[in-house]
Amino acid sequence: MKYTISFKVLLFFIALLSIFQCSYYGSKFEKEFDEFVSDSDKTVTNGDLLHPVYAYVKNGKIKGLEINNAPECGHYTKRYFLSENEEIFKIIIQKDFYNENCGGAFDSIYVINPARNEIVTYTKFMVGKKFTKNTSAELKDFDSYKKEIHNWKRK
Repeated sequence: MKYTISFKVLLFFIALLSIFQCSYYGSKFEKEFDEFVSDSDKTVTNGDLLHPVYAYVKNGKIKGLEINNAPECGHYTKRYFLSENEEIFKIIIQKDFYNENCGGAFDSIYVINPARNEIVTYTKFMVGKKFTKNTSAELKDFDSYKKEIHNWKRK
């Protein structure tokens, strides 16, 4: 009986650690984005309360874009890092789906380098696995918002 309780306690702590591991990476990448856009002149938003999108502008150019979605089964955030020429050099996607309605519960972070078509994945079970894939689809969201941003209101 003593080993059974110890085994259950061990399983509990392993599960708890795996949950916090992805949360740690989420906080790390969120902080990285916040620091990156901290010197923006203004923040504008699309005004959507359920799915807000924020654009961080410096010297009249977009420095960062944050797209937030909250489907009924979790959260989905996409953050774009842009150069002074408004070229995307990094995208971070954070998915936290805690309900089976989205095809299963999972927590994942994808760090995308569009110039190299490289994606680094962080999950509960996989830390920093790199693979190469065409990332042009991830750029389409930004292109659609880029035209609208100058009509948005200040946050």
